[in-house]
Amino acid sequence: MHNLRNEQYHGGGPTVPQLRDLDAARAFAVQVFSILFDEPDVNGLFDAYINRDVPPPRTTDEDRLIDEEHGLIEVCGQMENASQVLFAIDPTRYHQIASLLREAGNR
Repeated sequence: MHNLRNEQYHGGGPTVPQLRDLDAARAFAVQVFSILFDEPDVNGLFDAYINRDVPPPRTTDEDRLIDEEHGLIEVCGQMENASQVLFAIDPTRYHQIASLLREAGNR
């Protein structure tokens, strides 16, 4: 891998690595990860991470609905918006609560 880096920077070759070089670097990184973390199925971990369900992001409208209803919450001596705390703990529940508030007419 060091030779590939040197060739990229100093050899005057192509500035974009060839696919075979990237595949080799990836295979090496997977092998190192597998050894370091005693994980036999690194590619399975990658697939699970890539295919996980990712909730939609926070929105100002949903933040406003939740914060108007629940206000500020004390967390470790700091006052935080309820929407921020809820999204950090459970993004799915954040969207559910905002939806319930919207349905209840608390716009």
